[in-house]
Amino acid sequence: MPTSSPPSPPDRPSQARKNLGTILTLNPDTRPVERFLRLDEAYAIAVAADRVREPQSRPGYRVYWMRHGFFASRDVPATPDGYVIMGRHTSCDVLIDDERSVSLRHVLVRSSSTDDGLPVLSVIDLKSSTGFVLSDGAKPHAITATGPIAFRVGTHAVVAIPSAGRVPSELPTPLVDHEEARGARDRDKPHAVRLQDAKPGFSHDDSPRPSRITMTSPAVDLGARRSTWSDAAPSFAPSPTGEPWAYEIALEPMAGAPRRAIVRLTASDVDHGVLIGRADKCVDDGLRSILNDQVSRVHALILRDRGQCHLYDVASSNGTFDERRNRSRCIALDDDGTSVRLVRVNGVCLHFRSLVKLH
Repeated sequence: MPTSSPPSPPDRPSQARKNLGTILTLNPDTRPVERFLRLDEAYAIAVAADRVREPQSRPGYRVYWMRHGFFASRDVPATPDGYVIMGRHTSCDVLIDDERSVSLRHVLVRSSSTDDGLPVLSVIDLKSSTGFVLSDGAKPHAITATGPIAFRVGTHAVVAIPSAGRVPSELPTPLVDHEEARGARDRDKPHAVRLQDAKPGFSHDDSPRPSRITMTSPAVDLGARRSTWSDAAPSFAPSPTGEPWAYEIALEPMAGAPRRAIVRLTASDVDHGVLIGRADKCVDDGLRSILNDQVSRVHALILRDRGQCHLYDVASSNGTFDERRNRSRCIALDDDGTSVRLVRVNGVCLHFRSLVKLH
C-alpha cells in the first residue's frame, strides 16, 4: 500500500524559506542602509530555517541573528555556562559589526529553565549605548522570557526559539509583565521562578507556545555601590534601597602596593546582575585605582539564579580564571567565599562572599 506524502509546511514558512535564499544572496553593499529587516520577517525566516534543521540537542534556545545579506545561529543550552555575548568586540560570541549603534560588549543572552524544565531566555543590556528593542518597540534594560521572542540589536534582528514544543508560524504578540508590579514576596526569587507565578499555561505537548516577557531592572554597575578601603574598620552606608547588604566583593591588584577595595551588594543587586570592569560606568575612584588596563572595560557580570551566584566572563580580552588558574567563561560563587582572577597575570583578584545565609 503506498504511503501518503507528508503534509506541506504552512504557506508563510514556505515563503520565508524563499526569502531566506534571497537574504543570503543579497549584496549588503548595494542595499539601502536604512532598510532594516522587520522582526516579523526575521521571525518567519528563523522558523522556516528551524523546521528543516536538526532539533536542539539539549533544552534551551536556538538564537538566530540576521540582517539583509547575513544569517547565522547558535544553540544556547539551559546550563550555567549557556550564554552568549553580542557586540562589536572580536572576542564576542556573536559578532555584530555595527559601529553606529552597537557597543563593544552590548548584551548578554542566556538560557536557563524553570523547576519543571520550561526553557527561559534572559537578555541583559551591558550598559550599552543603544540597548535592544522588542517587537512592540519597547526598549527595556533586561528581560526574562518564555516562548519564542524577537528583538533588535543595532541593525540586526535576533530571534530566539525554545527547544520545547511547537512554535507559531507568525511572530506572537507577547504577554508583558513588569517586575516592579510584583509584591515584596517575589523579590528574592530568581527570575526563572518568577515566571511560574504568572501561570502562563505552558505544557510539553505540541501546542503552539505563546510568549511571555517579564521586564526586569537593569544590571547594577559595581561603582554605583561605592567602594571603601579595607584599612582599619571599613564602614558602609545603608543601601540606596534600604535592603540589607547580602554580599561582599573585595578587589586587590596582583602587582604593586597591597591595597584592597571592598563593595557590598544587596540580594536584589545580584538578582539583576552586577557589572565589573574599568569603564567609567562600572567604577568609582577607589575601584579605578585597582582595575588596571589589563581588565576589560566591561569584564564580568555577577548574577544570581535559583539561589546560586555565578560570575560570567562577558567576552573580556584577557580572560577570567578560577582558583586553579583555569580560564573559564562561568564560575560558580560559593556563599562561604570564592576567589577569581580577572586576567591571569598582573590583573586583579576578586574575592566574593555572602554576608548572610540566604537559603
